[in-house]
Amino acid sequence: MKKILSVLLTVAFILSFGVSVNALNLRIASELEKQFLPPDVLTMQNGTKVENKDQWVERQDEIREILQYYMYGPWCDGEGESLGYSIDGSTLKISVEYGGNTASFGVNISLPEGAPPTGGWPVIVVFGGIGAPQSYALSNGYAVISLEPNIIAADGTSRGGEFYKLYPYGSTWEAQSGVLMGWSWGASKILDALEKGAGNELGISTEKTIVTGVSRYGKAAAVAGAFDKRFAITMPVCSGFGGLTMGRYKSNNMTYNLLPDFENDPKNDSVGDLSAWKSVGGTEGIQGLQGSGWFNENYKDFSSYLEVPFDQHFLSALCASENRYLFMVTGINSDMWNSPPGLWYNYEQVLPAFELLGLSDNLSIQMHLNLHGIEIEDLIKLFAYADYHWYGKDFDTSSFPAPWNDILFDFTLDDLKTCIFASTENAEVYAAGVPDPNAFEGEGHPETSVPVDIMVGDVPVAVTVTRNENGDALVSSDADGKGFKFNYGPNLQYSNTFAKFDIILPPDLSISDFESVSFTCQTNANYWGKKMAFIAAPKSVGLPSEFEYDYNSGAITPPEVAALSTNNDLPPTTIAATPFTFVFDDTAASKVTGNEITCSIYIHMEHLDGDAEYIISDIVLNPRENVKVEYPTETEIAPVETTAATEVGTETTLAEAVQTDTAPESNSPIALVIIMIMAVLVVGGVITVLSVTKKRRK
Repeated sequence: MKKILSVLLTVAFILSFGVSVNALNLRIASELEKQFLPPDVLTMQNGTKVENKDQWVERQDEIREILQYYMYGPWCDGEGESLGYSIDGSTLKISVEYGGNTASFGVNISLPEGAPPTGGWPVIVVFGGIGAPQSYALSNGYAVISLEPNIIAADGTSRGGEFYKLYPYGSTWEAQSGVLMGWSWGASKILDALEKGAGNELGISTEKTIVTGVSRYGKAAAVAGAFDKRFAITMPVCSGFGGLTMGRYKSNNMTYNLLPDFENDPKNDSVGDLSAWKSVGGTEGIQGLQGSGWFNENYKDFSSYLEVPFDQHFLSALCASENRYLFMVTGINSDMWNSPPGLWYNYEQVLPAFELLGLSDNLSIQMHLNLHGIEIEDLIKLFAYADYHWYGKDFDTSSFPAPWNDILFDFTLDDLKTCIFASTENAEVYAAGVPDPNAFEGEGHPETSVPVDIMVGDVPVAVTVTRNENGDALVSSDADGKGFKFNYGPNLQYSNTFAKFDIILPPDLSISDFESVSFTCQTNANYWGKKMAFIAAPKSVGLPSEFEYDYNSGAITPPEVAALSTNNDLPPTTIAATPFTFVFDDTAASKVTGNEITCSIYIHMEHLDGDAEYIISDIVLNPRENVKVEYPTETEIAPVETTAATEVGTETTLAEAVQTDTAPESNSPIALVIIMIMAVLVVGGVITVLSVTKKRRK
């Protein structure tokens, strides 16, 4: 009875203060503040600085839970599973029983010629395949086991595949392992089978293990290596956003000098001017990842990378321990949309954790010039690195295959501790992509909201134009107050920055009662690839901090945003004020209900360099024929007030606004009684559930 009373009092205390219930008291996305700088891997959740190995082990446990809760879903470590295997020629067949269900799959085995060395062949477990360089791996004494990921977990949101037979995708985060976790589980089962006896039968080492993959499979390799400590070397290749690229780093439209590193590269003719290489592919927004099925439901609650309470160096940090190595790989020209400098930023941010342990040699980075895949160059350096750490072997560059014996004649392992983006020539431009919290607030910061008169039919309505919360552009008034200026900075491209405004239509009308929007636009941007759209959403829903725009189709993601008119071309030169009329799509307009809406005249750019200024003026919402625009005459039409915390840099939260305006006094007897009643009811429900539920996962 005392234990029950203690539980009741504890839960009542938690409920009365609104604290989330989980091991680290991790808050839900809506309760988090934006963090412009990546959180420090060496600072515990309680603010304690990590200063020794024991503290680092605790910190890794925290990071492991953070990543599972907010992004990837639970790691299924095999507890309670029963695994069997068989070998049929070049196929290793694996079966796993768990919870009365069975999953089975096969993987392809490729072995080097001859007898295995003492301890077995080192092995590369690869998601998908290595490609052409596999023959080089085999000739250098590395076994290769290839896993077909889609058999393990179907790519996408169907939650099909062998993994989900054992661990069905559920309604709570504890049962929401994303596809990347499913694929990683499959790689982990290969190690289980090798340890159970398949390694001895095949002559494969269970200790000298490498996990790798490319692109989305590179993300899987990063996750597998982070969560299964038995992988000695983790080599994610071109893993990008959601893998090892830092979401907070911006490399859009940057110009870098790739000389002299790639002067003699066999593919340098395919890149152009190496001394002025431009990263023109943009970066992948968070919304593009959220619909992939690779992550859990909690990850969908973030509207920008700035809201995520970690960055991808946290994933790298889980590899920071003795006898484990992280070997980061990406292409440069082939992967500009994956932000190669953002991978180097990951290296910089996680290096202090490796240094704390005296393991700086266990962290490496390798960049090749122009392939979204594994180059033979990557394996040459990987094997030199692995042979040194595993066998204590030095290497002779003259033994490298041509032409790499000449290109890499002066290669040393220290070259794997730096990259072209760390060069003196690139220092200034690289630094420009590092997050700067002062760019969003502080003395001298330009306006972030301006008043503008917009015509609703023939009625002028005053609105406030702002930029999106994560935007980098600057908003200011035009000369006559009938429009606004929107200035993009020099380092933006595929920009996810936009201007927006709230507007109230007459009480009996919605946006469906309007057929188009007219305005004038002029710009000093003489660039190709400019598209415009008019997007809207009910004010109660609002526009997200970021969204995805498909340049080819004009489609907008997420679906809550309605593209009333999209994929409209903006001429390369629009120096004079040029009139535009965007006709609304009826189906899209029907999604925007009510008379209070949030709108944006969105400009999507793919320009190659320089600043850009756009002036949007004389905005008119044109009603359909026979629709009368009549506002109530007895009250003045007031400007629409922006939502709390629209001004960039303010710290007022929605919760604070509600508490200030409507929340009951904390010392109200009625409030306290209600809280205690709710506590008792909820605890009763919890105790009932606990009495019939077993923990499914660790």
